[in-house]
Order: sequence, then C-alpha cells, then structure tokens
Amino acid sequence: MPIRDDAELAAAANRASDLIQQIQTYLGDRNCEEGRVRFPYGFIRRAAHFRARTAFLNDATLQSNIAYTLILADVLRWVSNRTHLTGTAKEMVAKQTICSNRSVHLKFRAWQDDAESYE
Repeated sequence: MPIRDDAELAAAANRASDLIQQIQTYLGDRNCEEGRVRFPYGFIRRAAHFRARTAFLNDATLQSNIAYTLILADVLRWVSNRTHLTGTAKEMVAKQTICSNRSVHLKFRAWQDDAESYE
C-alpha cells in the first residue's frame, strides 16, 4: 500500500526500523542470505548518468572512475538521509563522503593539469 502522507511515512519508517532491528537481533554477527534487506531502487543514479555528465573529459577510464565514485556518494547520501546514525558511525559516513568528493575533485584536477600540459 503506498504511503500517502507524513503520518503514514512515519509509521512505515517505524515498522521498517523494527523489522530490521529484529533481523539484526536474530542474526547477530553471522551472515545469512535470507537476512539481506534489498537496497531501495530509484535513488542511486547509474554510471551512464555520470559518464554523460563527464563526457567532456574524453577519457573513458576517468569517466568511469568518477562515475563509480559518485555512485558511492549516492549510497552515502542515502545512508545519511534515510537512516538514524549517531556518534562515530555518523561521523565516519560524513568523513567518507568528504573523501569521496575530494577524490572526484582530485581526479578532475589531474585530468585538467594533464590536458593543459598538451596545450
């Protein structure tokens, strides 16, 4: 049944949180295929989306590397926006996001410096 308003959203989030906690309590530290929760579709953009946005780079490997890093950024953004993390875990997601963004910046700068050396 689709969520129609913020009250239903809150109730659905609480139910999902309770069920995920029950899965965690049952499994503890062990891995089990039946206990995997499907990551929701529709939030993470595809590599092709990011490659198209970096087509000006004229370097397929660099485009892919940047695309994959930006996919990771989407995952981290989802975790940050859709979960209630606190303490060190929240700080580590924020730090990883910063590192990923900086990685893209450095990859672009390296390409830019290389392109300028050929001028």
